[in-house]
Amino acid sequence: MKPAQSAEIKELEDQLRAQLGTKVTLNHKRKGGTVVIHYYSDEELNALAEKLLTD
Repeated sequence: MKPAQSAEIKELEDQLRAQLGTKVTLNHKRKGGTVVIHYYSDEELNALAEKLLTD
């Protein structure tokens, strides 16, 4: 992975973290990747679901 891509991915993680209010990890690979959204309680999961599913 190029350093510029790493900085871009880190910035996107930070933006997602700020928007969702929890730790977000992006595992970027050449042809895709995964987004991991961390939560630490049932209440946090419910709040995340509400944020993600609300128009």
